[in-house]
Amino acid sequence: LRGVFGSFLYSSGQPDAGLAAARAAVEQARRQSLPEPRIATLQQLADMESAAGRCDAAMALQNEARDLVQRHARRLPPSIHAAALANRAASLSICQQDRPGALALTSEAVALLPRIGDTDLDIPMPPRLFKSLLLSLHAHFLSGNQRIDEARVALNHALEFAGPDPSTRITILRARAALEYSDANLPAAAAALEQAAQLAPGVASPFEELRLRVMWARRLAETPEKARAAQIILETLAESERRAAEIGPLRWMILADASMALFNAGECTRVLELGREIQQSTNGRIPPQWRGNQAAAEGLCLMDQGRPAEARPRLEQALQDLGPILPAASTWRRRIEAALENR
Repeated sequence: LRGVFGSFLYSSGQPDAGLAAARAAVEQARRQSLPEPRIATLQQLADMESAAGRCDAAMALQNEARDLVQRHARRLPPSIHAAALANRAASLSICQQDRPGALALTSEAVALLPRIGDTDLDIPMPPRLFKSLLLSLHAHFLSGNQRIDEARVALNHALEFAGPDPSTRITILRARAALEYSDANLPAAAAALEQAAQLAPGVASPFEELRLRVMWARRLAETPEKARAAQIILETLAESERRAAEIGPLRWMILADASMALFNAGECTRVLELGREIQQSTNGRIPPQWRGNQAAAEGLCLMDQGRPAEARPRLEQALQDLGPILPAASTWRRRIEAALENR
C-alpha cells in the first residue's frame, strides 16, 4: 500500500514525495521474508525511476525483482509470476528499447494464463480482466516486433476475456488504437479511441473520461479532420476547467495531451498558452517524458513562428528529457534534431 501511495504521489505531480514513499516501501519489504511484497515494491519504484529517466536505477531494481522471481518461481502464484514478467517487459522496452526481450517476457507470462483460475485471489482484480490486460500488453509487444496480425489476434482474445466490462474494454480499445497507429491506420486508431471515449462517462473517473476524449482528438488531428479535432479539444478543455475540482491534481495530464493534439492540428498559439498553464499549475514538476514532449511541441511551434532564439532552449530541453527514452530512429527525435540543426 505504501508503494501504491508513492506511485499516486509521483503521478500527481509530487515526484519527490512519491519516490520517498516508494523507497521506504522497498526497505520495509526487504526486511520481510515473503517474496511477493518485495517484488511488488521493487517494481513500483522501478516504474518511477524509469519515468524519471533514471534507467540504470530502474533496471537495477528490476534485476533484483527478477532474481526473486527466479528463486521463488515454484512457489509464486502464477498470477503474481505473470504480473512480474509483464512489468519487467515494460521496463526493458522503455529503458533498453529491447523489444524482442520484452516480447519474450510477455510470451512467458501468457503461457502462465491457463494456470490462473477464475477464482484466483492473489491479484487485486478479477482474473479474467487480468488475463485481458496481460494479453493487451502482449499485443503491444507483438506489434512492436512487427507481428501485427498476431497482435490483432491477441487483442481479440483480450476483448473476449474482458466480456462486457466497460473499464477493461476501454483499456483494450486503447491498445487497439495504438496497434492501428503503429500500422499507420490513423482513421482506425481514431475510431478505436472514439469508442473508448463513448464508453467512459459513468464508468471512468472524470480525469480518465476527459483524457480519453483528448486522446481521441489527438489521433483525429493527424487525419484530415483537424478542425473537428481542434473543436473537440477546445470543448474538452473548457469542461476540464469547469470540473477541475473533480479531476484533481492530475488535470495537467489533460492539458499536456490537449497541447499535443493541438500541435498535431497546427494550433501553435494554443500550444504555447497551454505550456504556460502546465508550468504554472505544476511548477514544472512533471515526469521527464511529459516535459520533453511538451518542450518539443513548443520548440517546434516557436520555430514555425520564426522565433529560433526562443525555440532552441525548448528543443534542447526536449532532447535532454527524451534522449534516454527515444530510440535514434524515432521520427519524433529526428524531427527535434533536424529543427536544431536547421535553426
